[in-house]
Amino acid sequence: MFSIPDAHNNWINSAQFSPDTRLIASAADDKLVKIWDVTTKSCTKFFDDHDGQVNSVKFHPDGTCVASGGNDNKIKIWDIRSHRLIQHYDAHNDNVNDVSFHANGRYLLSASSDSTIKVWDLR
Repeated sequence: MFSIPDAHNNWINSAQFSPDTRLIASAADDKLVKIWDVTTKSCTKFFDDHDGQVNSVKFHPDGTCVASGGNDNKIKIWDIRSHRLIQHYDAHNDNVNDVSFHANGRYLLSASSDSTIKVWDLR
């Protein structure tokens, strides 16, 4: 169990292990994406750039970045090493319900309540 001070304040909608399984990313209704250290069971980073609940979070296949999508209709990608927002997309006309990286890491797929899916070329 992770320590209570690090906990999200609301429902957690998505969680994923990093490719090396040392970290976990979580996304929640509190508008936050958090990065957790599996060994210490504590939150090591958080990202608060979304304007609405965050529905999905995924690690890039190389483990250096996370992508998230939320009810602000946006996709955000952060570099977890530098704690910087590196890409931002006004992605859909409604909630972004899911994001997923292609295995080669070059593309990101998003699914939305606007009844569309989109493929994003990250280069």
